[in-house]
Amino acid sequence: MPFFKLVMALGLAMLFAGSGMAAEIESTLKQRDWMVNLVDALGWSFGLPDNPEDADYLKILEGSRNLRIEAEENHQPDDRVSVKSYATFGPFSGTGWLSGISTPTQTHLRFFLPLGGTYSINAALRLAGHQIELAGQTFTANGQDHFTLAELGAIDLEAGAHELTIQIPPNGAVDYLELKAPSLAAIHPLPNWNLDQPLSWEDLAVTAVQALQLQSLLPSAKPLQTIEAESAPPPQGAEITDIRHLGEPSQGRWVRAGPHAVSLDLPFRISRQGFYSLKLKGTGETPLGVALNGQPARPIQFPAFLEDRVLGDFFLEPGINHLQLDLPPRGGIDLLEIVPKKSNPDDFLNLVGLQGQTGRPSEAKMNEFLSLLAALAAGR
Repeated sequence: MPFFKLVMALGLAMLFAGSGMAAEIESTLKQRDWMVNLVDALGWSFGLPDNPEDADYLKILEGSRNLRIEAEENHQPDDRVSVKSYATFGPFSGTGWLSGISTPTQTHLRFFLPLGGTYSINAALRLAGHQIELAGQTFTANGQDHFTLAELGAIDLEAGAHELTIQIPPNGAVDYLELKAPSLAAIHPLPNWNLDQPLSWEDLAVTAVQALQLQSLLPSAKPLQTIEAESAPPPQGAEITDIRHLGEPSQGRWVRAGPHAVSLDLPFRISRQGFYSLKLKGTGETPLGVALNGQPARPIQFPAFLEDRVLGDFFLEPGINHLQLDLPPRGGIDLLEIVPKKSNPDDFLNLVGLQGQTGRPSEAKMNEFLSLLAALAAGR
């Protein structure tokens, strides 16, 4: 286990053990109070608009970093453009699309980004010759006679308000822009936020474990589940192989891509809600793209022979989950290992030193807890 995570966990436990947190009269604090104060105390409020609502706080805590900016909704009134809604140039997103004029023009799209990070940026455009400026970077983007999704590249963005400028060629059009980055781990009580529910010690413990990224310190449970890659039909361009010169595969077989990259969907069933550690055995000369349940893919580097890589600890819902794997040429996958973590209330309370607390947290104790979290938590 990472040493710094162990230090944080033990430090939090010792701090609370000596903080004199005795039982107090039940407060009227709700989960909403905790949500608001958690975002503010941990320094994540840059991703909030001027007059935030519940949904704005939840966007930050849910961790999703996938934002679609509809051009017809976010352009400025003085822009020399017009909103159209006919489908002559193919299907479009939202209620319409933004049309340029017979000469070059520009539009300004303003949007709010809840979470910062390195994003890939795409744009749905018509005709060649668009230029997009955002956060000091300029991208050239070309569409076709119909709406086309153009991949522009990567950009580093901070949370908060942004404005992008699009130089539109004569008779060009813009449907939307999309920003994508791998999701951050969600932070929520179990099973999820219920904002009007009274705040409990368990709520504090569960969200503290998530905010401090201590899920890996939860004890492992049983049973261990393994999914053989060959149990899913191999996609076109890949094959089930029994070659062993790259390492000994589990059950004697594994799935390997041919001379071209392929995508493999590996479904697996979860019986109960909770945290799970995922480990993948594979190989690849270049990184594999790994995406869980439709989230943007993130690269995982494997060696040139079959070896295990820990993907991380994830909160999963019961039912069928999907691991989408983008295999590079000659890359392959042998096995997915799923280790359940103990996720009962006592497991979280023990991990952060809150075992034995009775009643409900008072405002003073909530603030004391927040000050400890703020001192230990990393950025989001």
